Amino acid sequence: MSASPDYELLKERSELAGYRLHSLAGECILPEPYGEYFRKEADFLLHGTYDDLLPGAYDRSYTNPAYAVSLFGERMGKLLSFLAYELTSVIPMRAEGDIRLEDRTILCELFLECYTAFMAESADTIGDGDSGSAPDPKIPDMLAGDLHSIIRNFITDYTDVTVADRIRDLVDPSRDFARRIIMEADLSDPAYLDLFGEYVSEDTRRLAGFLATLPEEDIRSMAGTFTGGFIKGFETTGKDISKKKTVNIRYKLGFERLVRASVESFREAGLDVTIYRRPLHAAVRNGLTRIGYSGDPVNEQMDYDHREDEALFLDKAYAERKLEVARAAFEEVKEMAAVFAGPAVMERFGMHDFEPVNHRESWSLSDEQRQLANTTKARYAQIQNEYIDPEGRSYTIISYPVPEIGADFEEIFKETVNINTLPYMR
Repeated sequence: MSASPDYELLKERSELAGYRLHSLAGECILPEPYGEYFRKEADFLLHGTYDDLLPGAYDRSYTNPAYAVSLFGERMGKLLSFLAYELTSVIPMRAEGDIRLEDRTILCELFLECYTAFMAESADTIGDGDSGSAPDPKIPDMLAGDLHSIIRNFITDYTDVTVADRIRDLVDPSRDFARRIIMEADLSDPAYLDLFGEYVSEDTRRLAGFLATLPEEDIRSMAGTFTGGFIKGFETTGKDISKKKTVNIRYKLGFERLVRASVESFREAGLDVTIYRRPLHAAVRNGLTRIGYSGDPVNEQMDYDHREDEALFLDKAYAERKLEVARAAFEEVKEMAAVFAGPAVMERFGMHDFEPVNHRESWSLSDEQRQLANTTKARYAQIQNEYIDPEGRSYTIISYPVPEIGADFEEIFKETVNINTLPYMR
C-alpha cells in the first residue's frame, strides 16, 4: 500500500529539517554564546542521549535555567532554557520511529524558527564573515519578545497534535507501541527496557531482572490480584463492566513481566488495554506528575526546575484553544471513550527522597495564571466526564517496592505481595 500524501509531506518536512540541523551543527555564525547554544542543541536534536542530561552535567546544561540566565540574561536565558528542555523529548520520540514523526518534526521546526529569528535580528551586527569584522555579541532585547511569541504560538497552534494525541492515547488500543514491546519482547533479558526510549536506571534493570526469576504461577497470581481489584471495583459499586471494552494500565518500567500477565488477565475478562507514555510536550505536562508509563527521571532537579514552564504560555486565549481542541478530540473518539473502563495503576515505594534546590530563574506561575490553570483543569475534567462517564468507570491502585529500598528488597517484595493479596482472600 502506498504512503498517504500527508505522510509524504511530513517526511519531506522532516528531511528538510534534518538537513538544516546538520548544517547548523557544523557551522553557526551567530555571535557567542548564542552560536554555541544553537550548535549544541542542533547536535542534540540529531544525536542527543540521556547521558547529556544526567545530574553530573547539569551545572553547565542549557536546560538548567540558572546556567542559561547566567549566559544570556534573565529574559532570554529563561526562554532558551525552556526551549532546551522541550527538545529533550526527542529522545523518547526517536524510539517510536514514524509513530512520532510529526512530534519530532514540529520540535525541530520550532528550534529552526527560533534560530532563523536570531539570524534575522543579528544580520546587521554579526559581520559578513569575509570582512574580518568581529561579531557583536549584543543581540537586541526585543528578540526575546519575538522568541517568546514564536514559542507561545507554537504551543498554542499545535494543541491539535499534542492535546488531541494525548486524548486518543488514553482510549485507543491501536496505539500500541509500548504494549507490543511488553507482549513480544524477551523479558528474561533486561536489555528489552532500552526499546521504550525512556531513561533506564540500574535500579529499574535490577527490578526487571528480579521479576524474571519469579515462578510463572506467582506472576499470574500477582496479575490476578491487580486485575481482580479493578473488576471488583465495578462489582462493589453495582456498575456493569460488560459495557466496557478497554482499561488503561499505568506503571513505571521494570514491571513488564507483571504487566504482560495483567494484559492477558484483562483480555480474559473481555477488556483490551491501552498503555501510553508519560506526557512529553509542554502543552500536556502537569507539573511533576508523570501519568502513563515511564522510566525513572533522568534528572529530578531538571524536572523540578521546569515544573511550571506553563507560565511561559498560559493565558486565556491558550486555555480556550486547549479546551476547544480537547472537546473536538473527545468527539472524534467518543465511541471508544464511552467503553473506557478506567485506569489500573501500579505504583512503587522505597525510592530515595529527592531534595530539590529552588532556582529563582525557573519559570513560575503568577497568582492569576495559577487560578486560570485550576479553572482550565476543572473545565477539562468536565469535558472528559461528558465522554467518559465517571459513574460508569472504576480504578485500582497497587504498590510494590523497588530494589532501591535496600538489602531486604526481595523479602519486602514477597511480604508486599502477601499483603496485597489479603483483600481478595476474604
